[in-house]
Amino acid sequence: MRRVVVIVSILLLGGVQIGLAQAVEPSDVLVQDYVERDTTRPAPLFEGTVEQTHYVGKLDLPMIPQEEDTFATFAYTYGDIVIFSYGDSNYCRILNDAGDSVWSGVLMNEEYVLVKDIPWGVYEVLGSKEFSVLSGDPFVRGLGTWYAVDQNSRPLSTKLLSVGPKSTGIPANEAILAVFAYHNNTHVVVRNMENQTVIWEGDLDSAEYYLREGGDVPPIVYSVEATRPVSTMTSCGVNGMYVPAFNGTFTGRDFMTYQHMWGTAPQDIQFVPWEDETWVTVTDLNNPADTIRRIFCEKRGKIKGFAVPLPTGGRPLYIHADKDISVSQTEWTSFGIHHVAFYMVRGIDRDGLGLGKEFYIPLQASVSWSDIGLIYSRLHVIAFSDSTDVKVTRTPKSGGNEETTIYEGTLDRGEFYRYSCPLDDADAVAIYHVTTSEGVATMGSCLDRQGSDFLPLWFAIHPAVAAYPDQFKDTECLVSTSQTDDGAYEVYVENNGNIWDVINIFTENSDSLNFSTSLSDELGRTLPDVDGDGNPDTDTLPKGGNVLVLADVTPSDTVPFGAMDTCFFSVVSMRDTTRLDTAFLVTTILEVSIEVGPDTVRESAYPDESAVFSVYALNTSLYREDTVNLTWSSNKDPVTWPVELVGLSDSDGDGNPDVPNVLPEEIPAPFQVRVDVPDTAMAGDSAVIHLAGASVNYPSRLYPVELVADTAVLIVTVNAVPDLLIIPDTLDSVPSGQTIRYPLKVSNYGNGPDVPDITFEPGQSDWVHRLVDKDGINDLADTDGDDIPDLDTLAGLVGGVPGFDMLYLDVTPPYWALPGLFDSTIVYARSSISDTVYDSAIVVTRTRNIVALDIEPDTGTIIGPGEEAVYLLRVTNLGSTYDIIDIGSYAAPDLGWSHTLSFEDGTPLLDEDNDGVPDLGSVDSAKMVVARLVVRPHEELGSIAGAFDTTVTEHRIVWIRTYYTDDPTLVNDSVLIMTRFEPVLDIHNYPNPFSGSTTFAFSIPRAGLVTLRIYNRAGEHIRTLIDEVFYEFGGIFEAHWDGLTESGHRPAPGVYIYTLGWRERRTDEESEEFSTAQRITKAALLQP
Repeated sequence: MRRVVVIVSILLLGGVQIGLAQAVEPSDVLVQDYVERDTTRPAPLFEGTVEQTHYVGKLDLPMIPQEEDTFATFAYTYGDIVIFSYGDSNYCRILNDAGDSVWSGVLMNEEYVLVKDIPWGVYEVLGSKEFSVLSGDPFVRGLGTWYAVDQNSRPLSTKLLSVGPKSTGIPANEAILAVFAYHNNTHVVVRNMENQTVIWEGDLDSAEYYLREGGDVPPIVYSVEATRPVSTMTSCGVNGMYVPAFNGTFTGRDFMTYQHMWGTAPQDIQFVPWEDETWVTVTDLNNPADTIRRIFCEKRGKIKGFAVPLPTGGRPLYIHADKDISVSQTEWTSFGIHHVAFYMVRGIDRDGLGLGKEFYIPLQASVSWSDIGLIYSRLHVIAFSDSTDVKVTRTPKSGGNEETTIYEGTLDRGEFYRYSCPLDDADAVAIYHVTTSEGVATMGSCLDRQGSDFLPLWFAIHPAVAAYPDQFKDTECLVSTSQTDDGAYEVYVENNGNIWDVINIFTENSDSLNFSTSLSDELGRTLPDVDGDGNPDTDTLPKGGNVLVLADVTPSDTVPFGAMDTCFFSVVSMRDTTRLDTAFLVTTILEVSIEVGPDTVRESAYPDESAVFSVYALNTSLYREDTVNLTWSSNKDPVTWPVELVGLSDSDGDGNPDVPNVLPEEIPAPFQVRVDVPDTAMAGDSAVIHLAGASVNYPSRLYPVELVADTAVLIVTVNAVPDLLIIPDTLDSVPSGQTIRYPLKVSNYGNGPDVPDITFEPGQSDWVHRLVDKDGINDLADTDGDDIPDLDTLAGLVGGVPGFDMLYLDVTPPYWALPGLFDSTIVYARSSISDTVYDSAIVVTRTRNIVALDIEPDTGTIIGPGEEAVYLLRVTNLGSTYDIIDIGSYAAPDLGWSHTLSFEDGTPLLDEDNDGVPDLGSVDSAKMVVARLVVRPHEELGSIAGAFDTTVTEHRIVWIRTYYTDDPTLVNDSVLIMTRFEPVLDIHNYPNPFSGSTTFAFSIPRAGLVTLRIYNRAGEHIRTLIDEVFYEFGGIFEAHWDGLTESGHRPAPGVYIYTLGWRERRTDEESEEFSTAQRITKAALLQP
């Protein structure tokens, strides 16, 4: 339930401090700021007395904010003040000019208070929460028109609180309440605030409206809540209000409103152009094709209007302009000295909120009518800031375009200027142009007994400023940020308030000893000091306006690398110094280094020559040139190894050569260093020069040495001068197939060590050539890994003595090489330092004749009785030429065995040389023939019949002899042929038949265990003559049976069976094991 607090009557309080201005006549006299303020209260209005034309009143009160979270504004009224609360527990007060409380109390959200019958004047209204103020007489007479504004002084809002029209017995269509939508799909709820009943609820699209005709007694207090911003108007009586624009203020290019009827009185609409040459078109909102009027406004501030035709009552209007205008539904165009209306309406400034520095206000004349009395038209200007310069001029509606100044003066905060139009002055029907140095509010009225309007709210003029963005930049000592690639800091200073402002700019560096900041506009011009406080400002910025400010931060020359400075770029509203913002501009000093490079450079030179090094100095700075001081040191005596920095001088006078003007951005500055090598330098000797550079901009006493100094190492190595000698050149001979060795000596006469590669070019490609190490055993090795054999490192020439080493060359002609052939082999000793430096030795080898024969293999076999041994022997002529090869054999000892030598196919041998010795004929060098040897033992050998015999082996020597010898005893080669005869396993007895006793003769091939047993015909064992007896070798043996049984009895005559068993010893195993027995069984006849 919304509470309504109504104060019916407020008594005048004593001590009101309002000065009385002395009347100045005539009205066209310029009134300067010499009007004296005094304590005499002006005569009450409506008393029928003649008013002063000019009047300055004063509220000697502090203006907002009086304390934290206080909302305050100035309010003019001639009778009543209505406060609408937009927050809970809103402690509100109305203070008069003495600071006394006219009313105070706590309002909840959507509650209101009507404070009635307040003496005319300007009051201060305060609240702990936001509120809006309706002034005039909306309840008693209820005549007037107004658009509600919210707590932000905006006529377009999602929540508006207002008072509806009052019924005065007029037709219903002359008292209306309207709600206009500016967006599609806007849901609207209109509610009676006193009983919370819904008056209307529905959806509106853009340019649609809700209209409620007819008033109430008393008038209702209502709220409008919508999902998108809407406006709401109340009309009852003649016009007296400004129309909201689509942009949410009272200045714009598109407007909607409703024009109601008021009897037969004309209802005017005026257009305040804010630019020259502005076209305005008025159409019927319900019928856009119906153009009511098109008006051309030639000049800024030249107000034009017309009486809206209302053929059938009220009509909705749509107004469009091609430039910004304000629209006033105030009686002016159709009215004059003889026709006046009654209204109270606030003025609208260029920004469209009613608090500004420029206004064009249409006013009617003041008249004296006998039936009514004195009717004054008045203009009020209320100052919200101290030292507000005010100028008021007027241009009569009729009578030309002459603009006359009617007031010029200065008002402090809380003061107000009132201009009362002189009675019956036709020129007073005019356009009043108000210009001020600070924001003011204005109010136009006629009669001051009728009409009401919502007042502009000073606290709703929200000063708000912004500086953005926070930024981070890198720079270097003495390099301002404007000189960097990123340029100066670009800071946008923005007026985020809802009214114009002048914004003060302050900068402070956190490290002010080393950093400074300068400001300019985007064209580099110095910023103005608009308010004269010694600090740069923006020009006047409209709401939402911004300006780009360049902040150039410059560090000093000795700021450490990585040091940071924060420039606090602060902006402060001139309207409200508590409104401020700060952008943080963080500047970091970049790390800079110098480089002398390359880090290591190697050059070589021959003795008595120069090495020239191409080096550079480099500066990693992005923006500044630098000078690099150079110093050097060497491991060599600079007298014998002179060092020169070519073309460099001491440009900075510190005694050291410099590299001047080293450009930024790592652009190398090249220069050369020359080192002279003495003629006595040995190969491999090195001079090491340490070339040090140091930055002049960043001395190492202040900055890290590892960054601002650098060293390059220049190394010159003495080139070797190689000089080798290999000796001797040699001539010798060797038999074919034999090897001859040549010693060679390699000497190094160069100026340094050398590892000579040894190669050769053979004369005969099919002869064998071998490089042999000085040890005479191993091949010459590859010690340096280049796949070429070489010597060990040879020292250079020292004291006239060369380093040397030995090697051998082995040359082997093939065995078939003919005598008298030559091989010329060139042996090279080539320097490992330069393969174009070498020496060579020529080694010539001649073949001479050789004799070499070969017979193979040494061999042998085992044969048994009745068998012969056949051997194939390979005979090869390894000599250097053909040979007739004699061949023969002998046995040692001679066992009397027979043998035969022939060719492989059995063809008899030859005797080509007629020496009586068989031969193999003429055999070419490197050719082979095969001889056949057949060995036969005696036929009776191995038979066990008759006498006893043993196993035998013949050892036969087969020899060959060359044709090229006169020594018949010479044997060039021979082989040993061993033929072993082994008997077979056998046995028999003799005599057989026998009587009394018999002898068993038996043979075994090899050593083994022997068993001899006798059985009768029934298989019964009767005697064992040999029982597992080990015989150490094979052969023929005997055993005697005396004819008795095992028990010593003589068996009966008859046939007896004897069995011989033999088990061979296995000699391939460590243990003495024997094979399975082999047996032979025969029969013997025992006779009586």
